[in-house]
Amino acid sequence: MFVVVAMTGSLDCDAGETGVDGARILPAPLGTGQGISVPEAQGAAATGAASGSTVGPMWFCDECGASVGHGNVLAGEPPGCLEHGPRWRLIRNAPCAGVVIVKDDRVLLSRRAKPPFEGYWEVPGGFVERGEHPTQAARREVLEELGIDVVLTGLLGIYLESSSGDEPLQVTVYEATTEATEPSPDPTEVSGWAWFTREDLPTEMAGRHRLRLDDWLAGRTVPLPADGL
Repeated sequence: MFVVVAMTGSLDCDAGETGVDGARILPAPLGTGQGISVPEAQGAAATGAASGSTVGPMWFCDECGASVGHGNVLAGEPPGCLEHGPRWRLIRNAPCAGVVIVKDDRVLLSRRAKPPFEGYWEVPGGFVERGEHPTQAARREVLEELGIDVVLTGLLGIYLESSSGDEPLQVTVYEATTEATEPSPDPTEVSGWAWFTREDLPTEMAGRHRLRLDDWLAGRTVPLPADGL
């Protein structure tokens, strides 16, 4: 059995992954909503006139979720958000970190407060900042999202996944434990949380997050490397 605590509230590295059933999440058209305009030179390239020179559509800002425009890699122009500026993170394998939090053989999951996958269960995590070790990012993201401290106990896996705009995400996932029993989530990131037994783990989750739990259930966690603390 598990208890779900619901909250009210308002993207991170998982915000654009493919759907639970493997289908692509359909993006909003460019130029709508809060999208940034695309210069003519970029527009030509975006239609295929300059093959290989453009970034595929990054349909969301990883900070606020707003629509953004195309970038041109060869011209040194990343996709841009009107509010948060250039989004360099998603023109390479964007490094992310996630944490499977285990206590008394139960797993703590959070419910997404933002689209895409709003309302779906997920493994906590987010982007690794420049110069930040993935282990530091893992602990920081859990603290920011759920308001709790965790101790990393092992390395679960490294996953190469795609955002909804076909941008590559490289996600390092750890196993961790905590002394906390009741999180204090950020309502802009998390709309609810729950401790799940092995038998009750949800089958439909944000992106490919269920794969991370399947690996945990299969006992694939390994000890942290020497540079893993």
